[in-house]
Amino acid sequence: MKRALQTQCFLLTDGNLQTSNHNYCTHTGSGPTKQWWMVDLGSEYLIGRATIYVRGDCCADRLHDFNVGGLDRMLAANENVDPFSYPVCHFYPGAVSTGAVVEITCSDVIQTRYVIIQVS
Repeated sequence: MKRALQTQCFLLTDGNLQTSNHNYCTHTGSGPTKQWWMVDLGSEYLIGRATIYVRGDCCADRLHDFNVGGLDRMLAANENVDPFSYPVCHFYPGAVSTGAVVEITCSDVIQTRYVIIQVS
């Protein structure tokens, strides 16, 4: 398991790909813009692609126009971060569909320990 954090709660990435149960899925709040989710990989890695499993029971409308990037530290819960302040491997324009599997191929490979997904 890897430690994950987002703007409104703590969760773990546990490898469970079930997408239709709030006990296994995460979602951001519907509040302010620039919501984010991040994971501590434990060591630095070269990141060239990512796969995002979108919740199948709700909330897909909250994931749109987002960056996948890397930070040099873990953020604190509810900490604001400028989406232009860190290396971005890919910007995903538009919305995702409920239950979708989104395959991201990085425009630029990044080296990081902390991967962030942030709505712009």
